[in-house]
Amino acid sequence: VAVAAGASACEALASLYAARALDARAWREAGGAGAQALRRYVARRFGLPAIETCPSEELAGVRPPPLLLATRWREALACLYALDAERFRGLAADDAAAHTQQALAAAAAWVRATVPSDAAADP
Repeated sequence: VAVAAGASACEALASLYAARALDARAWREAGGAGAQALRRYVARRFGLPAIETCPSEELAGVRPPPLLLATRWREALACLYALDAERFRGLAADDAAAHTQQALAAAAAWVRATVPSDAAADP
C-alpha cells in the first residue's frame, strides 16, 4: 500500500510541477492540470473516486473516508477551490497567474504531507 501511495504521489507531484512550469499566460491550463492531478491523487490514495467527477462546490457535501478526514480534507478542498476559482473566473484578474502558482504550490505541499512515511514521494 505504501509503495502504491508513493507512486501515486510521484505521479501527482510530477503533474503539479509540470503545471507550474507552464508559461504564465497558460494559467487556466495550469490550474486545470493541477486540479486534475490533485483529484486523481485523492481518488487513488484515499479511495474516493467521487472527487474526480464532482465540481469543487459539491465536494463540501462529500463524506470522505476517516483516513482522509485525519489527513486534512479541508486543506485539499481549499487547494481545489483555489485552482477552480481562477480557471473558472469569467475575466482574468491581473494576478491570476500568481494565484494559480500559489494554488499549485499548496496542492504539491498537501500531496507531500499526505504520503505515508514509508513511501517515497519525490518524482
